[in-house]
Amino acid sequence: MKSIIVIALFLGFNVFSQNIVCFTIQPNPNPTDQALSIFSKYINVYGCSIYAQANVSDEKVLHAAAIWAELIDNDEDGIVDDTLLHTELIMVQ
Repeated sequence: MKSIIVIALFLGFNVFSQNIVCFTIQPNPNPTDQALSIFSKYINVYGCSIYAQANVSDEKVLHAAAIWAELIDNDEDGIVDDTLLHTELIMVQ
């Protein structure tokens, strides 16, 4: 019985906790780059690139962008929360 209640609570919170995604999927800006040529979808999130293949649904790509944005700007004020982390992530691109 406890398992059912926990699952019901989780599902209830999951339905109401969906973020509004404000990103637009763009075509790959680097189609001639050998390492990136297999990707057709692209989103820039705070200077960090998200690439996806054509067979990945737009919903999943947008979800990944929303998760990435939340990592970088958890309080959703439009300002990077941890500039050191952000700098490191941009450097490894």
